[in-house]
Formats: sequence, C-alpha cells, structure tokens
Amino acid sequence: MAIKRKFTTKKITAYSVLILTILLILINLNSLVNILNSFLPNNDDIKPAYENEKLILIANFISNENNLNFDIRLKEAFNRAFWSSNVRIEILDSSLQSENINSMWHQGKIYNATIVIGGRVDKYGIKPMLFLPKISPGKYDNEEVQEDFYYKSEITNALAAVELGFVKNDVSENLKNHALPILTPQFEFSEIPSSEKLYNEIIIKDLPNSLIYLSKALLGIIAYLEKDFRTAEYLLDAAIKLTQNYLLWPLNIDNLFYYAGKTKLESKQYDLAEHYLNNALQLTRSKITRLRSYIYLSLIEHRKKNFEKSKTYCEIVFSESIEDGYYFTKSDRYSLYLYYARVCYDLGEYKLAEKYFSKLYEAKEDTSKSMFTELNFKIGLSNYFEERYEESKPYIYRAFKTDTTNSKFLYWMGMINGIFNNTDSCCYYLSKAYIAENDSVDRADVKNLMSKLGCD
Repeated sequence: MAIKRKFTTKKITAYSVLILTILLILINLNSLVNILNSFLPNNDDIKPAYENEKLILIANFISNENNLNFDIRLKEAFNRAFWSSNVRIEILDSSLQSENINSMWHQGKIYNATIVIGGRVDKYGIKPMLFLPKISPGKYDNEEVQEDFYYKSEITNALAAVELGFVKNDVSENLKNHALPILTPQFEFSEIPSSEKLYNEIIIKDLPNSLIYLSKALLGIIAYLEKDFRTAEYLLDAAIKLTQNYLLWPLNIDNLFYYAGKTKLESKQYDLAEHYLNNALQLTRSKITRLRSYIYLSLIEHRKKNFEKSKTYCEIVFSESIEDGYYFTKSDRYSLYLYYARVCYDLGEYKLAEKYFSKLYEAKEDTSKSMFTELNFKIGLSNYFEERYEESKPYIYRAFKTDTTNSKFLYWMGMINGIFNNTDSCCYYLSKAYIAENDSVDRADVKNLMSKLGCD
C-alpha cells in the first residue's frame, strides 16, 4: 500500500529555501574558497626579502598526523628569537623534499630566502632539514636543468657555510685557501625517534633551539662578512649562548668564537674580544683559525702595552707559509703587517718597523687619510732614528701636509730641517709647535731646544 505524502505550504517553503541555498553556494563557490583561503597560509602573501633583510622560510613538515603543527610552533620560537633583528620568518605553504632539490631551490630563489627549514614528523619520530638556497653546488648533474633554477653562490653565504663546517672540506687541515670546495646547499639531521626519552621536550624546546642556533651562527657570520657589524655582534653573541644544547649540529664552534671576537674588536670591546679569541684558540684544530686568531690577539696585547707578547704572536704567524685567499685574507695580511710594524716601532726596532710600514704603504690596501698620515709619519721617523735623514724628510713632510697645525708634525718638521742646517726653517716650525693648540709635544722641551738654537 503506497504511502501518501502530504506537502504543506511550510514544507514547500523549506525545500525551496534549501534548493535556493545550494544554488547560491554553487554559483559563488570560487568566492567562498577565496574567503576560506584568506584564513590559511598562502605563499602569495609572502614578500621576497628586501635588500637589507634576511628571510627564513619554514616549510610544512610532512606529517600523517594533522594535530602536530610543528612548523607553526617552530615559527613562534623563531619569531621570539629574532624579534629585534632584520630577520623575517615566514611559513611556506609547501613541503621540503630532499629528493626534489630543484623545486626547493626554485622556492628559495622566488623569495630571496637565506635559509629554508623543513622536514618530516610522524608517530615514529622527526627528521629536520635545513636548506641554503643562496649556495650553488660546484657542478651540475648530467640532466640539462634550466639555469633559472640555480643561484650562483653568493660568496658571503658560501664562506659562512664553510667556516661553520656546514660542508665537508679540507680547508681546516691543509691550508687550501684559494678556492671554495664543492658545496651542497642541503643539510639533514639524523632522525630523532619518538621512542627517545623526553621526546616531547626535545620537540618543544631542544630542536627549535638547535635550529635557531644554526641560523643565528650562519646569519651572524654572513652579517660580519657584509660588514654589518652591529647585527653580527647581536646574532653571534646569541648563538654562543646556545652552544650547550646537546642536539647541536657539529659546527666549527672555534670559528663561531673567532668571528664573535672579531665583532667585539669592531665595537672596541677588547676584553670580550680577547676572551672569544682565546676560546677559538683552545677549541680549534685548524691552522688557519689559529694563525688569524694570533693576529688579532697581537692587537689586543699591543693595546695593553705587552709589546713583546704582541710581537711574539705576529712572529708565530710569520713562521707559517701561507698565502692570501678566501680564509686567510688580504685584510688579515694587512692587519698582520700593521700590528707588527707598530709593535716594532714601540720597541725601538726601527729597521723592522720601516720595512713593514713600507709594505703597507706600497700595498695601499687602506687609503684612508688617517692611515696614510700614520704610514708617512712612522716611516719618516723610523728612517730618522736609523739616521737615514734623506729618506726620512719626504715622509715627514707628507704627514705634515695632511695637518699643518698638528704640534707633533710641526716639531718633527723643525727637527728634520735642523739636521740639514736650515736654522730659520727649524726655528719657524718649532715656534709653531710651541704655540699650537694640539699640545702633543712637551712645550718645555721645545722651548729649551729653541733657546739652544738661538731662535728669537
């Protein structure tokens, strides 16, 4: 027996509203999807890194469990760690897959990112991965891949990666100082199994700290190499505070301390610089790191007026056969000659002082007015004290011409003219030195000398 359905006006109205609603949803489906997507991570919202900005991308961690959200937790930890720097953190709405290196490279290139972090997490454990898209490997595979997929290595990124040991190379042991080794932009941690004791604490605290440590150490050295010393100091100090984490990637911590020491020299914090450089010496197995640490410890000892110790450090470096290159640089060589020349001058070893000041003068590595003046003056006086007066005169004159009111330069212009029996010129310069506002010479000595010469 068939069941008779009775359609009331109320039911008809309800069905009509339902059908109309479904039609409206179908018609406006694209708009609704766009609204929904606005609440979800979207790569279109990520802006490429600006000129003076560093970008760290955190990719989705591949997971079979939707409730882990490790990438979101990681971004929160990174935001806390980098909140006062020029480093921006973004979540990349895609996964990092070790077998698809071209895709990862392309993503990094699009956003001008310095670091990309990703990996896999599931009920068995977690395997993080760190990728440096600004480093290009030294050779390509046999397949013809579009050039657009590849960065040419940015030298500061490549050097920082080598210095920290992100790549295996023989630089540390064999003084291969002239070329970068073949680099890989991709670094994978060992998997941390979920059976590990205190696994949840590792996931929440230790692993984020390890990744933050790696990032700060790398970005700190990059900042130093780019001569952004304030940022470098902030990041390297922070990295050193994280060196006790047991999950650390086995970095060259000696070079981390070396660069931290160099940043302290830039801000004239000599005690801290000495502390960091001594740490680098104690930790290092690298001849290059040992030698360049001695150079800058020599500067510190010279400032403390420990001249013999300062000289000894320089002579240790001289005793090794090393040419300039990527890791022991022209700048390191220039500093070595400068500190050695200065300490020899202060010890009264004027022949050695003149030799190395002259090397610096010829190199013209530092063309600043203050350095040009110092070199002329110290070469002039070194020759003077060695009784090479003819050689001395033009250098003293050139130093004087940079500042004709400096009492020290006026005094020595008087002395060199006196050597050549130019009494009138001698008296003229000594009298100017006596009344000069810059009283870097003893006025009583100047007055006595003028009396002996019979100056009016």
